[in-house]
Amino acid sequence: MKLKKSTWRYGLSTHKGSVRNTNEDNAYLNTKVDRKGNELLVTVVADGMGGYEAGEIASQMVVTKLDTWFRKKASAILALPYPFTKIASEMEMLLKEINEDLLQEAKDSGKKIGTTASVLFLYKDTYFIIHVGDSRVYQLSDRNEEQQHDLTQLTEDHSWVMDQVRKKLLTVEEAEHHPKKNVIMQCLGINEGLSPLTMEGTFSKKDIFFLCSDGFYNIYPIEALVDSFQTLEDSEQSYQSLADFLVNDADVRGATDNITVSIVTPK
Repeated sequence: MKLKKSTWRYGLSTHKGSVRNTNEDNAYLNTKVDRKGNELLVTVVADGMGGYEAGEIASQMVVTKLDTWFRKKASAILALPYPFTKIASEMEMLLKEINEDLLQEAKDSGKKIGTTASVLFLYKDTYFIIHVGDSRVYQLSDRNEEQQHDLTQLTEDHSWVMDQVRKKLLTVEEAEHHPKKNVIMQCLGINEGLSPLTMEGTFSKKDIFFLCSDGFYNIYPIEALVDSFQTLEDSEQSYQSLADFLVNDADVRGATDNITVSIVTPK
């Protein structure tokens, strides 16, 4: 991904991996500056499902519609006193529209197609997330006194196993190795009812946000991921290089799915 001048440092990388024949993942990142020079950033990871071409169509629809919306409406939204109120309502409508379009596409083609969508907005010191499926958004907070990063998963997996964990019918360890690990309870394009997770919070200047598809986190140890962030240099190219490295390293470690990551931090 070619980087442009921005108030953010970021890297975005996706690959089909060595096992799959096609890449059903998609990712996107864009920015818009308000009149005072503050920059709104949006990034998304979408993991398509449905087999050859179908999953790719689904995840590409998320990227295409989000891009169209952002280019058309970001400037007007940034003129509002608190943009995230409008962003939240607009994103819920957009995901509903994508869901309906995918359901119609499935009806026309006779084949179910779906996709996850983990969307992150950053503006000033606030983040907003809207999320459906089992892709993930993490926040890596500033180093503590022991010079270690604190990595927090902000999203919840909309999967059968995590539903069982929440009900205390499975442990996290059992869920990681359960045969139904890949069963999704909610994603775009499968059911008419949609209940996306939305959340809002704050971040500091040195925090890092990390988005990824399950093809990455299912194979990549958290400890290795945190260690990799500690090697980051304070440059745009360092972030893109890390994104590319993580995708390649996940493939080398034996990923059996498409692999996608997005890394963002303020300058």
